[in-house]
Amino acid sequence: MKAIFNPKSVFFIAGILIGTLFSGLYLYYVNTKSVPAGVTPDSFEQQILYVGLIYFAVIVQCRLIGRFVTYISSKGDK
Repeated sequence: MKAIFNPKSVFFIAGILIGTLFSGLYLYYVNTKSVPAGVTPDSFEQQILYVGLIYFAVIVQCRLIGRFVTYISSKGDK
């Protein structure tokens, strides 16, 4: 059976969208909450690093799920 869509690209795009959502929530939380006394807030460089790590983790996980779905669907075709 021929696939109508490429699951790998769908999961990659889903990873980008989920990463954007989580990064936005992280930046909103970090920049709107007041910092308790004695605690230094995250610097701009740390925020950029954390956003990059969030994107990396989410995209890798979505791609792994995409590979798993492709593997399971190819098993069902046999």
